[in-house]
Amino acid sequence: MVVAATLVLSAAAGAEDIEGTVDAVDPDAGTLVIQGTTIHTDERTRYEDGLKGLESVEVGTRLEVDFVRDGDRLLATEIELDEV
Repeated sequence: MVVAATLVLSAAAGAEDIEGTVDAVDPDAGTLVIQGTTIHTDERTRYEDGLKGLESVEVGTRLEVDFVRDGDRLLATEIELDEV
């Protein structure tokens, strides 16, 4: 089975999202990797679907992450479980 990440541009807010399986998560660094793409979080990142923060995200979990581009970084604005 091949799972590919999907990058979608939202015209309304200039936000984008990525959906896929978490490859790595580092709560101390505030980052997670989905399908090879590193996403950063900060105090403004919202967590949905019972997620309490990166501490509650496990490798292998499918997520949908809304993000904005912050220079050369991708900064998560919202993280939620991805319903397949």
